Amino acid sequence: MTIPAAPAPTPHPRRTRANYSSHSPHTSHTSPAHTSHTSHTSHTSHTQLSPPITIMRLIGLDFETANMRNGSICAAGLALLDDGVLQDSRQWLVRPHRSLDWMLPRFTQIHGISYQQLRHAPEFCDIWPDMAAFIASGDIVVIHNAPFDLGHLRAALTLYGLSNPGFPYVCSLAISRKLYPWMPSHTLNNVAATFGFFFCHHDALADATACATIVANTGIPPRSRKFFA
Repeated sequence: MTIPAAPAPTPHPRRTRANYSSHSPHTSHTSPAHTSHTSHTSHTSHTQLSPPITIMRLIGLDFETANMRNGSICAAGLALLDDGVLQDSRQWLVRPHRSLDWMLPRFTQIHGISYQQLRHAPEFCDIWPDMAAFIASGDIVVIHNAPFDLGHLRAALTLYGLSNPGFPYVCSLAISRKLYPWMPSHTLNNVAATFGFFFCHHDALADATACATIVANTGIPPRSRKFFA
């Protein structure tokens, strides 16, 4: 579903710790993996919220899963955006825990990952130390539909008996719904397109970059910050 066309918004200056605030959607960075598109623009008559919490180093996080079971992570992506600019990223294919080691065909149809591709992939316990270190390098984690990804993360940590260092996070889906209730759809690809960011949806790294890009453009409204523990 597309957003009705409206006059193009005025670009904003480079965001700093002093001027990082919520605003209406605008054209932003375009992903290398983009598609042709219709111009997406914003309403100009929504209520302005009070200034959001200032955050500079955003860590986008996304998981893809093999089946309906919690913890069946089969791909992970992390993206570090500093002042809205991609600085670093990591991605992994992940073999699910032996108790969850199967792939539903309809999930392969969504993310394109097959059961065979995971045969020699590391398990979650093998990648978690690197993931935890990457997460710790940022100020806050950004996830689109955070309960989904964090539910799988918590389950995976429990399956392997891994410690949870805890981290602050925001949900870009919740922020989008709060700031732009007029949007016809708040799916990750639709919200990102509103800011001119087009990408291959359901690729873990691309999704991680997209959700961080959304929050780099909206800022973080009050009471949006939570803590995963």
